[in-house]
Amino acid sequence: PMTSLFRESVITLFTRMAAFAFYLGTSVLVARLIGPTLTGAYTLFLLSLEISVLIVLFGLGAANVFHGAKDRTLLPSLLGNSIVASAVFGLISVLLTRILVSMSSLKQYYADNVIDVDLLSQFIYLIPLLLLQRYLIEIVRAAGDILAYNLLNLWRAIAGFLMLVALVVLYDKSLETALGAWTLATIVTLIPTLFYAFQAACWRVSFDLSLLWNCLRFGARLHLGNVAQFMNYKLDIFLVGYFLGPFQVGIYSIATALAERVWEIPHAIRTGLLYRISSQSEAHIAAQITSQVTRTIAVLMAAVCMLLSLMSYPVVLVLYGDRFVSVVLPLILLMPGVWALSIGKILSVHLSGVGKPELATYGALLSLVATIGLDILLIPSMGTAGAVSYTH
Repeated sequence: PMTSLFRESVITLFTRMAAFAFYLGTSVLVARLIGPTLTGAYTLFLLSLEISVLIVLFGLGAANVFHGAKDRTLLPSLLGNSIVASAVFGLISVLLTRILVSMSSLKQYYADNVIDVDLLSQFIYLIPLLLLQRYLIEIVRAAGDILAYNLLNLWRAIAGFLMLVALVVLYDKSLETALGAWTLATIVTLIPTLFYAFQAACWRVSFDLSLLWNCLRFGARLHLGNVAQFMNYKLDIFLVGYFLGPFQVGIYSIATALAERVWEIPHAIRTGLLYRISSQSEAHIAAQITSQVTRTIAVLMAAVCMLLSLMSYPVVLVLYGDRFVSVVLPLILLMPGVWALSIGKILSVHLSGVGKPELATYGALLSLVATIGLDILLIPSMGTAGAVSYTH
């Protein structure tokens, strides 16, 4: 298993590094074209949509991997269930999001961060498609086709970059142009995802209510933890917008985006690890695999985080220009948390793979409480540096 996992991890790492280059190119292009303030608005806009999707994911993606890896004959039912769930849960999310963005307090928040609520209300109709893409790509991973899974993620990064370049050339340098490029990339990414998911299911689709219920029961055990973990990563961006405004959101979002790219290494291993752990029938072998991976990640990520801290100033200056030089301090301060979470990501995959995802949920909820308290206490007095309350 370790040999296969190593091979899959290497393939994943190379494709994720290639994807990283395109994501970085998109980030740099957006930042240089529209500046820190509108970059902040762009970040908050997409984060709002991402939260709307996350709330109704219900852990079905991980459930697809868990059940599909154990029994490939379930893939057609998992595919059909995913299509139905994305339509139903997507509609629920659209309705809830429309209600929320119509509230006067949220309207004022978005106005203060130069976001047009009417434009946001139009974009929320993409939520069912975003849900479908999230569910279906995990069908591909459940089938053990790690290469196709990685290529789909790479294509998403390439499409985002190409669409942005095309729209900037054809139209103008604006927030709307950047969001339009993101929308086109989302649609273009969904098409091959559909193809590979149907191929994984041998072009058969069925609906199994009892299996869907089992998947929801499994997903519910990690869903709250996924939401809490996401809020651990992203809530501080919303609070920076509340306390400091869109300019500082732009600065802080670049710092977090660069810091999170360091996770390409543990993410490369996670991709194959979940499938390997889920399909492993002997608990002691699964624990041995995770133990070996965790030790390797701890040493490797310590070196990477230290290197990025030392190179942060020239990296930011060369990529983003002197308008973003204040990114350096929060980027350096994020590194200890990035290292710690690299280990946590491996351990959480192990817990999901052995059928105990709720344990990771408890830790995520506890850290979220601490993060909220520290953010509210430190952001007003310390600015973006105070947002780096990585107690996770």
